Amino acid sequence: MRQTLPRLRYGEPHLMNITSPSPSHPRSRTSDLPLTRKASWMAKSIGLLAMIVALPLQAQVIYNVDIDVSGNPFGTYTGPGVLGGGGIWNGVTGTGVQNISLLDSNGGASTVTLVTSGNTFADGRASTNTLLADYAYPDPLYAPGVFSLSGLASSGVYNLVLYGAYPQSLGFSTEFTVIGASTTSLVLVLDGQNETFVNGTSGSPGTYVQFNNIVATVGGTLTINYAGGPGSTDAIGITNGFQLQAVPEPSTWGFMILGFGGLLLLTRRTRTASHVSAK
Repeated sequence: MRQTLPRLRYGEPHLMNITSPSPSHPRSRTSDLPLTRKASWMAKSIGLLAMIVALPLQAQVIYNVDIDVSGNPFGTYTGPGVLGGGGIWNGVTGTGVQNISLLDSNGGASTVTLVTSGNTFADGRASTNTLLADYAYPDPLYAPGVFSLSGLASSGVYNLVLYGAYPQSLGFSTEFTVIGASTTSLVLVLDGQNETFVNGTSGSPGTYVQFNNIVATVGGTLTINYAGGPGSTDAIGITNGFQLQAVPEPSTWGFMILGFGGLLLLTRRTRTASHVSAK
C-alpha cells in the first residue's frame, strides 16, 4: 500500500533540516550561493568594463612626427598637438631618405613605418613652440617632398593634421596632397608670426591644416606630398611635422554601446541577487 506523506501547510517546518550542511548534499549550503553568484557577476562586470574602455583607446591611437634638425637647439617637441597625444613625438631630420618605425604617442611600438623622400632640406626658426621651430622643404627642382606611411589598417580611417610655419612674413604657402583610397589636397597659407596652433584649413593664414576621415589604401598605406602652394612667394613648401589619429569604426562604437548595455544588465542582476539574499 502506497504511503502518502502529509501535506505541509505554509509556515510549517520541513522534516529535512536544510540548514545543516551535508557532505552528500552540497546544495544544502544555501548561504554560500548568493556570495558566489555576486562574485561571479562582479568579475564579469569588471572584465566587460575593461573591454569597453580598451576599445576606444586602441582605436584612437595617435602617431606624432616632428621635424627635428640635427644641431639646432630646439629639440624634439613633447607637448600635446591639435589632436592631443602629448608625450612621445618621433623626431625626423627632414633631410635624406629615412626609414623609421613609429612609436605611438604613449611610447608603444607599432607596425607603422614612415619613409621620407631624399630631395629635401631642413632649417629652423627661433620659436617658443618647439613643434613650429624646425621645418623641412623640398628642392624646388624635385618637388614635392614626400612622407610615405605603411603598416596602417587596411582601408582604415584616419584624421591627419599637418603643421607648417615659416620665419618670414606672409606670402608663403604649402600645398599638402594626401593619397590613400582617394586623393585630396589643402593649401596652408603660412603664418610665420604665430607661435600657437592656428587652423588654416579654411584658407586663412595659420600654422596647420586638418584632413578628416581620410581612408588608407587596402594595403594600409598613405602618402603625403608637400610643395609650394599656388601664389606662393617661393616655390618651396614648408612642413614642421604631422599627427595621424585612427578614427574608431562604426562597429567599434556599436560594440561599446552593447557593452554598456550588458554592463548595466549585469549590475542590475547583481543588485537583485544581493537584495534577494538579504531577505
